Formats: sequence, C-alpha cells, structure tokens
Amino acid sequence: MCGNITSIPVKDSVTLVSDSALTYLWSDGSTGQSITVSGTGQYLVTVLDLNGCPAISSIVTTYQQQQPDLQVHTDSILVCSVGMNFEFTNISNFEPGSQWLWDFGDGNYSNETSPEHIYDTPGQYLVTYQCISPIGCNGSDSIPVTVQFEPLATADFTINTEVNHIFGIPFQFTDASINATSWNWEFGDGGVGTGQLETHRYSEIKQYFVTLTVTNTDGCESDTTKPLFVSPVYVPNAFTPDGDGKNDTFYDVGYGTGPFQMDVDCYEMLIFNRWGQLVYRTNSPNRPWDGTMSNGKPAPLGVYLYKILIEIKADNEVNHVKETFVGTVTLLR
Repeated sequence: MCGNITSIPVKDSVTLVSDSALTYLWSDGSTGQSITVSGTGQYLVTVLDLNGCPAISSIVTTYQQQQPDLQVHTDSILVCSVGMNFEFTNISNFEPGSQWLWDFGDGNYSNETSPEHIYDTPGQYLVTYQCISPIGCNGSDSIPVTVQFEPLATADFTINTEVNHIFGIPFQFTDASINATSWNWEFGDGGVGTGQLETHRYSEIKQYFVTLTVTNTDGCESDTTKPLFVSPVYVPNAFTPDGDGKNDTFYDVGYGTGPFQMDVDCYEMLIFNRWGQLVYRTNSPNRPWDGTMSNGKPAPLGVYLYKILIEIKADNEVNHVKETFVGTVTLLR
C-alpha cells in the first residue's frame, strides 16, 4: 500500500488494502492484508515485501464525512403573462462536488445548486430538495411555497364599424376584455381614452390602428390592436327619380340609419339648373333632392349643378373639418 492516498472521507466504514507482501503489521495492531475502519483516524502499515525487504506505507488519514447541513432561502417575484418566479438560494453546508435534486411539486425538477422556477398556476406546493455527497452521504429536506397571483387580463374590444366616411357618426369602441381593471386607448391619431366605452371622431381620410392596453389587479398588461378606415364621401353623378326605390334621390348618404349616417354640425345643399337658377335647397342631409322643382313639378331631364357645404361636428378645434363639394349630376327617368 505504497500509494499517494493520504486522506479518505468515510461515510460508514472504509477498507484499507495493502499491496501483496510476506507479512503485515498495521498501526492498530492488525496483521492482515486489509483492515476496515470507521470514523476519523490515521493508519499506516509495515510490511516485509516479497523480496524480504521491510517497507512502511505513507500515513493514511480517514475522516467521518458529515451529513449535508441543508438550508435554503426563497424569494419570489411576479412575472406578468408567465407566472410567479421563485428563486431558491442554497446556503447549505455541503461537500464540494455534491449532487442536487430539486422537486418543485408541480412535475418539474432541477439539478442546479440554487435553481429558479416559474409556477404558472396559483396554489400550494411542497418543494423537496436532496443533496448527495461524492461518497454517497445523503441529506434531504422540504419547504412549502405559496403561489398567489390574479388571473391575467386578455385585451379585446369591438368597433361599431370598421369603415365609415369622414362625415359619419363617431366610431364607437366597446371593451370586451377579460379580467381587466384599467383601460388605456390609443386611437392612432394622438387621441387617447381610459373608459370601457369610448367614441372617437377622425379628421383625416386614412387607415388608423387602434390599440387597447388593459391591466389586471396585479398590474400585468395585455394589449390588442385593430384597424379601421375613414373613407371619403362619394357624390354620385346621376340619379333616377322614377319611384322604383332605386337611386331615387340625390344626395343620400344614409342619414339616420346605421353607422354610415351623416352626423354634422352644418349642412347645405344647393341645386341649380343650366341657367344658374336655384332649383332646390336643403339644410338637412335627411332631405335629399327627389327630382322635383320648388313648385312641386318634376324637374326636366338634364344636367344640374350642385354645391354641398358640410361642417363636421368637432370634438376639439384640431378635429374641426369643413368641406365644399361642387359638381354636376344628371337627372334621368
């Protein structure tokens, strides 16, 4: 036993074995080729080797390896849209090279010394952890953890219409979110809102993207974005007031029915014949021209000049819009 081993950890017991020789004398008085020892101690063996020469081994020190002294600190933080993240800080006293096994109580495991774990479901969990030293000394313990967080919010909303003309009624936005406790709207033109029901009027013809961001009780956010389009007003160039229920009036944009109804502060439409004489005048978009003259008689077939002045309702001065449409319309029967 003339090796270089000088220190051996002992779990329960260890057997020290000498190289082959003619005789053996261990420091504890044993005379066999091997001895089994436990606990802490120092040992050497004196031999008469196979050549008849005496030899003395180096001193072998054994020491009793203690069970791991396990201690763990926990800390947690809510990770929005994911769950509760727990940090397990290991402050145990254990042998270098020891192996660790963590069971987080939700079907997940780790071999790290100080792991982190995210619980995605609230509840009570029993975390068990085990340390195995290089020679097999085993220590285990457990710690209960409470996972508590509010259900996550899911942002959603509806729009009364995804397309409306520039002079139509305001767009109406209705919250349809789940588990929301606060609401923040961005209407795509700099306008904002904080209610569950919002209306908004746009001043430019273009596509907009509306974003709703909601939070739950814990302050975790969720957002969603939807498009809408503000279209121009199209004025037809002909109409047929023949009483068939199709294209009988000029100019009707659907006032009073549905989301395409006109909603304005000021409206005036003037119709002139080819000689510049005023044939029809109205200051309400719900009274389009039905092809009759001021005396109640049907207007002659032909081309007429129209002038339409529209002033939109304004939420503020920025959204104030005035438009004048001038053109010709042909009356057909």
